[in-house]
Amino acid sequence: MSKSSLAAVLAALAATGSAAAAQSFAYKPGVQHYRLDQTVATTQTVQGMTQNAESSTAQFLSMELAPGADGLGVTFVIDSVLVVPPDSTTPPSPVQAQATAQAQDAAKALKGRKIVGVVSPLGRVQRLTLADTVLPNAQQLANGFKAFLVPFPSASVKAGMTWTDTTTNEFKNMSGMDGTTKGVMTYTVVGDTTVHGQRAWRIAQKGTLTMTGVGAAQGTDVSLAGTGTMTGEVIVGHDGVYLGGSMEQQQSLTVEVPAASMTIPITNKVTTRIQHAGS
Repeated sequence: MSKSSLAAVLAALAATGSAAAAQSFAYKPGVQHYRLDQTVATTQTVQGMTQNAESSTAQFLSMELAPGADGLGVTFVIDSVLVVPPDSTTPPSPVQAQATAQAQDAAKALKGRKIVGVVSPLGRVQRLTLADTVLPNAQQLANGFKAFLVPFPSASVKAGMTWTDTTTNEFKNMSGMDGTTKGVMTYTVVGDTTVHGQRAWRIAQKGTLTMTGVGAAQGTDVSLAGTGTMTGEVIVGHDGVYLGGSMEQQQSLTVEVPAASMTIPITNKVTTRIQHAGS
């Protein structure tokens, strides 16, 4: 082979390598379906008595991404929610019975709800709201979907890259508490994997959470303060499809009731698993 021919081959190989390296990531438009399983285990101490409760739900939902003028239009639809009974043969305590009843009420309220908004092609939320704003906790429900997609800092995704993202959300729960939650999450692309024959990235998550709030419960002023940690891992396909993941939150909260001179410590363990159920 002549020097000129060899040079041409090397140039072609270099061009191919550069093209491959230049391939950029973006979330793929279309409709995807998921199953979201979540368990919340709560322990609180009131006047020296420790009370435990646990609730588990399975949500079946869809996510549609559609190209728009200012990004990707996103629509989440909660198709159905199942409340998983506690795994126990003993009669539930009053606190456990209340937690199960609250989960069932929430399941009824969630079914058929639609969350709409806009995200960037890299997954950063620009706006996200519940289509039905009549619900008192409408924005809080929408906020829960803000971290569904990983917000990549760059289209050039590769193993070893790491970045930190900060989110601040206001909440209003159905108990009359208004407050703010701030999360600081660090993402790390730990490597490649294969899911059902599809190449994907494994992305580790590790972060912290702070919460503050004030309100009134049954006419009595209360305040809330707390911190937490978050750890998990998500899988995102090279083709731009979110393939699921898992997350565990540990929360340590304190509720103050000045009128009753009460301090109520509460710990929550929230375990979430999301599975891709097809397109």
